Order: sequence, then C-alpha cells, then structure tokens
Amino acid sequence: VTLRPYDPANPGDPRSLSFVVGGRTFPWHRGDREHALVARFTPPEAARPVFLIIGQTAIGNRAAVDFLKREHRELTRRLASLDRFCLIVGVRAIATYGHQATELTADVTEAAFRPAPVPDRPSAADL
Repeated sequence: VTLRPYDPANPGDPRSLSFVVGGRTFPWHRGDREHALVARFTPPEAARPVFLIIGQTAIGNRAAVDFLKREHRELTRRLASLDRFCLIVGVRAIATYGHQATELTADVTEAAFRPAPVPDRPSAADL
C-alpha cells in the first residue's frame, strides 16, 4: 500500500495523494471525489489489533468513519475475516454531499497483506 505525497507544484495532478494498492490506483480529485483506506490487522509482535483509517483529506477520514458506522452490519456479512481486512472507501460528489456520499470502492485485503518482494541486494562486484 502506497499513499503518494501531495505535490504543491502540481495541485491538479490526480496522482497527488492517490492510494496505490496491488497495482490499482485510487486518485484524489479535489472537491469532487476522494478515497479513504480502512484496515484492521494485528502486527506479528502485537497482542492487540490496529484499526487504521487514512483519508486523502479530513473529509475522507470522516467519510470512512461514517461509512463504518452505517455499514458495519453489512461488512460483517460480506468480509471474509473481521480480524484482517483492508478496504478502499470512495467519497463522491463532495461539493454536493460532503462526507455523506460514500461507497465501498474495493476490498484490497489480498493485495494489501501480500508480502512485498524483497529487492535484490547488490553483490560486491556491483559496488
């Protein structure tokens, strides 16, 4: 999972603040459409789970929380596991509906928790 940084030099660039998960990009369109990542997992060395909400802006954060409050029963039926999941929640028509027009855009659990490939280490000959 990658959250691309905001680029103030290119404020209209849809890559700015976009989430990239498993090769899929979830762009940020200021004032119109944005996304939030919602995940729950337990790190290997931890005894308690982590619940993570990351919006592309504060509107995305609030929208994700409202989405969870409204859709939690449906998500308990729909998700393969409540112990570990990663979802992308979309917020649309922000200028009209603010944080209230949300939808489950993608369940990216498999891609988000897939181990990252280990880069090749340079050999002494490469240095």
